[in-house]
Amino acid sequence: MLKNSPGGVKELKVLQSFKKPRHAHDHVISLLATYEQDEHIFLILPWAEMDLDQFWAKDPRSFCNDAALATWLRQQCCGLAGAVSYMHKYPTYSGTFVLSTITSAVSETEDVPSRSQSVGSVGQRESKILLGRHGDIKPNNILWFPHTSSTESSTPNFGTLQLSDFGTAHFSDKEGISVRNKIIMPCSESYQSPECRLPQGIISLQCDVWALGCVFLEFVCWYFGGHEDLKVFRHERKCESGTGSPCFFRINCEEKLGKLSAEPNPPVTKVSAYILPSRSEG
Repeated sequence: MLKNSPGGVKELKVLQSFKKPRHAHDHVISLLATYEQDEHIFLILPWAEMDLDQFWAKDPRSFCNDAALATWLRQQCCGLAGAVSYMHKYPTYSGTFVLSTITSAVSETEDVPSRSQSVGSVGQRESKILLGRHGDIKPNNILWFPHTSSTESSTPNFGTLQLSDFGTAHFSDKEGISVRNKIIMPCSESYQSPECRLPQGIISLQCDVWALGCVFLEFVCWYFGGHEDLKVFRHERKCESGTGSPCFFRINCEEKLGKLSAEPNPPVTKVSAYILPSRSEG
């Protein structure tokens, strides 16, 4: 995999850290090896058969009567949430790469309180909890790996989902960053949170939580309605967003106050109100 950008160098550092046994996570892509050629960095990663979006499109049927798949879906969502949570409170030591990568970003966050925590020391190295943000959670950045043997899972045919693409990852000892800093703006417009489009918005860990929740809602939509319902859901969001992208929210202008506010797109409210409660009761 070729990475020829500052984001590629950042991703390399993040993956090198997650490769260490104490940082490894079952739902984060693992780095196998790296090499350089002609000033380009190549990352060698496990071969995924498809991403989550392709997984949804693989079979257009609804699976709402498949209890085993429902169990797998719940397990994978919990695993992905755990991976994001671990990144949000990333344990490290002074002098490691994570601390060195935040020095250039501290000046951008002076208006936001620091939230890093000291949790002890090892020798001369102080242990700290830093705030890490993925920055581009979406179905295309979640990879699907089939299980190779029946001993790996009680549902061997369903495989494992792993979070990938850490080129926009950002570690800091600050709570958030102003949306004026476009360099670290979450990339995918469809899964961006409302604060990304509000003038006074703060890019924080909550942006990851929003994006992951959007993915989960699409996952549930696919499970109960199949890929065709998922395509309709995306089309309806696109029509309502006003941006040309299937966003999960829309921006309103309060004319009297001259302020912008955000609210869920009507199709999001419709899916949440109809599918989730009705199916869970059944």
